Amino acid sequence: MPIFKKENVKLDLYYASGKHEDSGSKVAEVTVLVNNKENNTEIIAVTLRRATDKARKQSFGMGAVRMEFGADEFTNAVHEHFRSDVEKRFKEVMSEVMDFIESGLDNSTWIGAFGLKIYTDADANVLLPDSIINLLTESELVTEPTATE
Repeated sequence: MPIFKKENVKLDLYYASGKHEDSGSKVAEVTVLVNNKENNTEIIAVTLRRATDKARKQSFGMGAVRMEFGADEFTNAVHEHFRSDVEKRFKEVMSEVMDFIESGLDNSTWIGAFGLKIYTDADANVLLPDSIINLLTESELVTEPTATE
């Protein structure tokens, strides 16, 4: 079972939007990637989706979920966090997107595989509660051995 250290777990956030040709619904997607920067691997990726139909009725759901490690407590807690109340989680993450867009796009903005990159390498506590962060391990402090007389 993998053990992830707090300082190595980072988030990337992406935003994408479009329109379904068949229904005319507008779709907004936010994708959260949780990465282990110690070895540059993806731990879990979660896509949350909001569809707005022509009558402006909104519906929320989860899109793709990818888990590299499905057996550890941290990964399962992240999945459950986003799955537990998709509408609430979408709105929380979307507020990060809106803050970014309102601050103005600059020359470091780019489009990635999941859409517009909102941020990269953010601390996990930006979107995850302490109860999940506390499942991560602390770095072991290296101390100098004490001299004995």
